[in-house]
Amino acid sequence: MADPEQDAANRLKDLLESRMPEVELIDALIDVDNETDFLHHFLHSGGGRRVPPAVQRRNALAAVVAVGCNIGPARMAAASGLSVWEISQAADWYLTADGLKAASVDLVNHAIHQPISWLYGLGDTWSADGMRFYVPVASCHAYRLAVGETCVTHAR
Repeated sequence: MADPEQDAANRLKDLLESRMPEVELIDALIDVDNETDFLHHFLHSGGGRRVPPAVQRRNALAAVVAVGCNIGPARMAAASGLSVWEISQAADWYLTADGLKAASVDLVNHAIHQPISWLYGLGDTWSADGMRFYVPVASCHAYRLAVGETCVTHAR
């Protein structure tokens, strides 16, 4: 016999999913960057070979997806039409520890101000699939773990 609560939960899940648009990951990242400008933490303004800012942003975004989705530069290059070299260079030069920390802080601070975030709790702890990200203790009322300068990031 079917559980009435489980059936109700499944119907609600189906209703919510039917009302949410399907969005490609890259489009979602571009939208979030348009709102937060998080990619500026991964852009290089120094000398050397001059790469136009739009190309830097494109390559940095490809590197973020390649590293963040754990697919690597080769698979990202095959999916995007960029070269392995462009994505590898962006990952090596733009995705610095300081840039990742700063972008994470910007994204977390943006997320906690979204109306839907309050449905998941007070925002005093944060996580992202068990990954650990640096978040300054004063930010988001986060708590400090014993492991270096990281905190768990999970909205509750």
